[in-house]
Amino acid sequence: MARRPREATAGRVYHLAQLGHSGQAFLRDDIDREQYFRAFCQSALGRGLIVHGWCLLESEAHWMVCPQRNDALSAVLQQTGRRYVRHFNGRWALRGSPWEGRYRSYWIDAQAYGLELLSWLEWRPLQLGLGEQLLAWHWTTGSLVLGHRQQSSAAPFRPIDSYWQLGNTPFEREARFSELIRDPPDRLPDPWQHLRSARPMLGEQLWARLPEAERELWISRPRGRPTKPASVPN
Repeated sequence: MARRPREATAGRVYHLAQLGHSGQAFLRDDIDREQYFRAFCQSALGRGLIVHGWCLLESEAHWMVCPQRNDALSAVLQQTGRRYVRHFNGRWALRGSPWEGRYRSYWIDAQAYGLELLSWLEWRPLQLGLGEQLLAWHWTTGSLVLGHRQQSSAAPFRPIDSYWQLGNTPFEREARFSELIRDPPDRLPDPWQHLRSARPMLGEQLWARLPEAERELWISRPRGRPTKPASVPN
């Protein structure tokens, strides 16, 4: 039986993740991360994909994005793969894809959970032992928002709408954002469960506004082969 088609609608915000094959690192150092970041952002610029956030680790890459076309997600990931895999395999004398398979993604209600997901992305390096303190890992959105990294002209970065609501001046917004990410997000549903199932992470108000047919689609039991939970980190 066929898998449920991956949901990708222009104007919606998505959390997507690429994971290393069998948990292996596909971002082995900062050179790899820079190449991957540039490959993704250059592809996004040309295919109508707005970037709201990211966290690049070793065996995980997370993005918060908003496609402007229904085919933008798949087009950007395909182009990123063509650009980055050539670099990665050539540099490390490897063959084949470094990823576990298809990318994972789900629609997230950015107004209800966007800032909490950005906080989760900031805490993920600490959870994996990649830094001794928050923001010590420079491959996250926080390093740009809080001035630890210069914005590249190659990055189609745009803060989510709820970020602008944190204050009237850049200083106010940065200070409030710094406060928000100081503690791990405690009201965010488990992103890994949504990455496994592709079920949207929506607040009650947005769920209520969905057409009944679409609500039933997501509430109903997913079709196709069950996902193997062991392949997704905890």
